[in-house]
Amino acid sequence: MKSFSIFLLFVVVYATGCDKTNPICAGCGSPYPVPGVVEALIRDTSAVQDVFTVCDSLGTGISISVVSGYTYTSIYSADSITSFTNYLNSKSYIDTGLYSKAYVAQSGGKILIEASLYNMSVLRQADWIATIAGLQLTERTTDSIKYVRVNVPIGQEKTYAAKLAANTGIFKWASQMFLAP
Repeated sequence: MKSFSIFLLFVVVYATGCDKTNPICAGCGSPYPVPGVVEALIRDTSAVQDVFTVCDSLGTGISISVVSGYTYTSIYSADSITSFTNYLNSKSYIDTGLYSKAYVAQSGGKILIEASLYNMSVLRQADWIATIAGLQLTERTTDSIKYVRVNVPIGQEKTYAAKLAANTGIFKWASQMFLAP
């Protein structure tokens, strides 16, 4: 689990590049801004519903392109993993590749779920919240790096980054997305 979190950190840093306001990669080369994209690092204790609520409150023309890093524990035993995997793979907004998976925890024989959620419209958000409730999943609050990417109007990235960053109970930081040189 820790190795996946460390891998994800490197993927996030490499994919999102550098920004002097981003504490993970302060001081690295000259970054390239990605127009219309803001990203924020989510606090360990922030529920996905709270992230959805804050992002949705930003107004029209704003959309969540990805939420990643959340890990859930199921109350169901390991013999249900095939059903869980098939059900999660049926969700069009869940990446079924490298960044989403269901697997059996090493201790306790319970199912752990890691999911990257893409293009999270209000309907998809409601479906994911219903999925969490229906599968009786419990969000884990440690061992992962959680982040959100939000599409915003081009030229207003700093404004929306500041709006996200103002929610200090939910986010550690927010900035325009940058790609490394």
